[in-house]
Amino acid sequence: MTDHQQLTLSNGLHIIYKQIQGSEISHCGFIVNAGTRDERPEEAGMAHFLEHMMFKGTPKRRSFHILSRLDVVGGDLNAYTTKERTCVHAAFRNPWFGRAFELMCDILFNANFPEKELEKEKQVVIDEIKQYQDYHDESLLDDFEAALFGTQPLSHPILGTVESVNSFNREKVIAFRERLYGASNVAFSYVGPLSWKQLLRKVQPVLEKYPRQSVPPLRTAQYVYKPFVLSQEKNATQAYVALGNQAYPANDLKRAGMLLLNNLLGGDGMNSRLNLSIRERNGLVYNIESNYTPYSDTGLWYVYFSCDPEYTARVLRLVKKELSRLRDYKLGKMQLHLAKQQFISRIVMAEESRTNLMLALGNSLFDYGRIDTLSEIIQRIEAVTAEELQDIAREIFDPTQLSLLQYLPKN
Repeated sequence: MTDHQQLTLSNGLHIIYKQIQGSEISHCGFIVNAGTRDERPEEAGMAHFLEHMMFKGTPKRRSFHILSRLDVVGGDLNAYTTKERTCVHAAFRNPWFGRAFELMCDILFNANFPEKELEKEKQVVIDEIKQYQDYHDESLLDDFEAALFGTQPLSHPILGTVESVNSFNREKVIAFRERLYGASNVAFSYVGPLSWKQLLRKVQPVLEKYPRQSVPPLRTAQYVYKPFVLSQEKNATQAYVALGNQAYPANDLKRAGMLLLNNLLGGDGMNSRLNLSIRERNGLVYNIESNYTPYSDTGLWYVYFSCDPEYTARVLRLVKKELSRLRDYKLGKMQLHLAKQQFISRIVMAEESRTNLMLALGNSLFDYGRIDTLSEIIQRIEAVTAEELQDIAREIFDPTQLSLLQYLPKN
């Protein structure tokens, strides 16, 4: 039985809904199926820049009025950009639904990108790029993806480059929006106390007005992966290291197993194998983690850590030892049961974040072409076998297929 509702309007725009009875807070947002990988070569960073420029003016509002519209009633308005999505979302007390919905529609569909604001925001984003380069953990992962995905658009940094951002003008921003922001590439997601009929009565007449325009982005790149070992010198006191591989796309049947395996290896839990081995038993790092990100047509998996440079080789040996254990030894019945229960509990608890739940509903529709219920997600995790996990480990953790990028301090 479904625990949500969804409707695709005649113009292609999707409405997604989940009721939380008794809540005093509504969470809603627009998820646009457009991100960094959908930029043309001369548009590097445009998806992120457009996200910024939405807040800089519309025919009826200046930047101040946009930023103040929800703040004055205690609401929260925010946005973010990823490799495949751009999202604008809000949280607010229920009486302010009309105010929040009208504001988000205005900035998403009517932003007019004033020249003066555009020139100021270019400098803001350039400063963000330069500041980001000082965060070695984040720039390391950008460089790792760039090396892993080669010439394909997934290799491009979300912020773009100083040169590309400097080249942006109003016409280019408008052209990008017109190409990718048509109704068929947009989902409106709502989580809160309104009934389905109440929500449709408020939003459907407005959302049906927006033109279809764009077509879904084509995301079937050809990836030629060659493992690499790279090292760069940085002005830093720590060594920063990423070790990983390409992995499964969002619709792959092995995705559930990969998510479970990654959580066991280096997820958020303090009992992850990497944390227990390298931090707790050996005291060599403050933080070590692994991450799996599925995209439309491929995926990314990596282990990340930073440490004293003299410990780098030792930490790498211990990481590879944990990967070897997962390749060589099948999980026992109790180990598998506990791994599943931990991961399922994290999924269930994540639903308590209503903002994350609202965004997940919209992203799921674009990622998988469907929205699974919580029980369906749990069933999928429960169905994973120890043999499947070992097969995944042998494929993704294959030592001949692992790539390494490290930042080392300058001598």
